[in-house]
Amino acid sequence: MNYKIYFLFITSLVFISCKSDVKPDIKPDVKPETTTTVKENTSSLNNGGSVLNADDKPKSSIAITEAKIIDVASIAEIVSKADHNTTLRLKKGKYELPDNLVYYISKEKKEIIDKNTVDTRSVGGQIFISGMTNFSIIGNNSEVNSNNPIAVPLFILKGNKGEIKNLSVGHKISSKKLSNVPSLYVSNSSNMNFSNCILGNSSKTGIKINDSKFITFTNCNISKTHSQIMEIYKGESIQFVNSVYENNDCAFPCFNFLGTENIIEFNNVSVINNIFNGNNSNNYDQIITGPTQDIKFIKSKFKGNKNFSDIGIDNSKLIDSEVQTF
Repeated sequence: MNYKIYFLFITSLVFISCKSDVKPDIKPDVKPETTTTVKENTSSLNNGGSVLNADDKPKSSIAITEAKIIDVASIAEIVSKADHNTTLRLKKGKYELPDNLVYYISKEKKEIIDKNTVDTRSVGGQIFISGMTNFSIIGNNSEVNSNNPIAVPLFILKGNKGEIKNLSVGHKISSKKLSNVPSLYVSNSSNMNFSNCILGNSSKTGIKINDSKFITFTNCNISKTHSQIMEIYKGESIQFVNSVYENNDCAFPCFNFLGTENIIEFNNVSVINNIFNGNNSNNYDQIITGPTQDIKFIKSKFKGNKNFSDIGIDNSKLIDSEVQTF
């Protein structure tokens, strides 16, 4: 099967709006994480853990003001305290996302869906954030891991001017069947900042970006993925700064750029000690694949990567960079 068609098919997504009037009784202070019972699901996710329509665009009518800061101590509290123009500071710790719970945040609803009590096709083990403006989560070096290998632990749809900071996101276990489930999925979003994050952590893919613009990753490292480092489709003005991509097992090219509309800059990043362990047909054994005319690496390093045939990008796009030979 054609590699690009395969990934575009996987990233086709379905969003079903909630029809329920039930107000969930979320109890954020209960530990371990618990859920409320609701009588209707908010969303329908496909096997890739996605809940969007690819035609959705960021549409925000929310006035942006100075964010109020609220301290929280659980994922349930993140749901209950979420709001526009709000920054939530999560208490340092390790948080697991049970495979039966969907933590759902949107501008209309905030609820926790329990798949054990609700008839839903939603994929549990996920924090899903939709249509939020100036909504940020500061992790205080907390770890958030999904117990469901086919769920995206942190999915952001139609986000605008938000920030995720000091947070580690990944999976407890990896899917043996699905090759593209990321730890972080950003779709139809704009003006989002991610800083001091650790991504991957046993996920198949570190980051997936779909139809988004003005997204910045600073000091966000990706390691221990089992398929690829990142996949980007229609990413406009995406920037990665001061980041390390290390010790990833790449069954496909580590960096997969789909379509011709990507404009992406990597500045002072290191791509080191990654290993290719897939099929070497269709240029899969290159570190980078896809149209790369508007992709560039500046003051970056490629070193110690094994079993690849080539970096996969023209040297003119590797500006002041250390280029590995094979």
